[in-house]
Formats: sequence, structure tokens, C-alpha cells
Amino acid sequence: DHAAIAWSENGAATVAIRNAGPLNILSSAVMEDLRQAILRVSADSRLRVLVIRGDGDEAFVAGADVHEMVDLDEDTATIFIRRLYDLCEAARKCPVPVIARLCGYCLGGGLQLAASCDIRLVAHGTKFGMPEVKVGMASIIHAALLPRLAGVAEAKWLLLTGEQIEAEDALRCGIATRVVPMDELDAAIDKAVAAILS
Repeated sequence: DHAAIAWSENGAATVAIRNAGPLNILSSAVMEDLRQAILRVSADSRLRVLVIRGDGDEAFVAGADVHEMVDLDEDTATIFIRRLYDLCEAARKCPVPVIARLCGYCLGGGLQLAASCDIRLVAHGTKFGMPEVKVGMASIIHAALLPRLAGVAEAKWLLLTGEQIEAEDALRCGIATRVVPMDELDAAIDKAVAAILS
């Protein structure tokens, strides 16, 4: 199982990626387990706030599984991309506010998943980008949310160059909601959850 669900008594739930390596890479199995976990808590009447996070602090998600992607053909690539689409839609259509806990790397499919959340709370040192373009793959699907968040100019920079930006740049352009020191990230999430619940 690649997703863990934790509940607090106040109706806040956390869905965490697990068993996906230190950088929380999105394989088909990880995407499906994570999607199912988000759908499970979304259907629970107790839910009032959802937090989505990676396992550990090295990354939220450093991208999709390139080892799996290299062997895809047209049909299997369609299935793979559909899994990423369905995962992002599960977060985007969750009936309560969704907070993304971002630290380390937030790249590719990870940035698309973060963009699908309502609030992105970010640790200093987090890096954002769409590096797939550097190997000839277009950033598609929920990358379409980036111009709304970051503005057209910054979105084009990310989507055409594949370059990474720092947390402070992500805050300036609107991708990050708030940026805090790493040792204050969980407290900032708790504070945001409490504000929403109140």
C-alpha cells in the first residue's frame, strides 16, 4: 500500500504517500493508491479539511516514475497519464479545503498535484519545476492550472524551459500560498487547519 490515512478528532485527515522511495515518485501503483485514499476520505462525512503530504521531508513528489514511463507505448502512456489526471482530479474535487504540505522537491506530476490543492504551504528550500520538458515530454493535463496560479509569464517559463524555481519565487508568483522555515512547516499546517475549522 502506497498511501496512509491519519485522522484527527476534529475532522482533519492527512493522506500521506508511503513506500514510494525517498523522493515519493509517482508510479502507477502509487498514483492509484493515493487516489483511492483521497476518494475514501472525501466520501467520509467526518471530513472537514484534508492535508496531502509526501513521506519524509526530502520531497513532496519529485515527479512521475521515469523507469516506468520509458517502456510506455501509445496505449499504455494513455493509461499512465489518465492515472495522473484522475489523481489530480480527486484532490481538486475534494468537497473540503485541501492543503498540500510541500518541502524538498515538488516537480512534474508533483507540481500538478500541488496545483490541484487549495492551499500550498511550503518550506524554505523547496524547489518547483516541470523537468520533463528537458527530456522532450510536454507538461500536460493539470499543468493547465499553472497560468491561473503563477500568471502566464511564469507558467511559460516553467513549462518551456524545465528550469526549477525556489520557494521564494514560487511565493512571489503565486504557486506557494505561504513559505516558512522547514522546522515550522507542520506548525503552519496545524495553524491553517485550525483557522479553516474555526
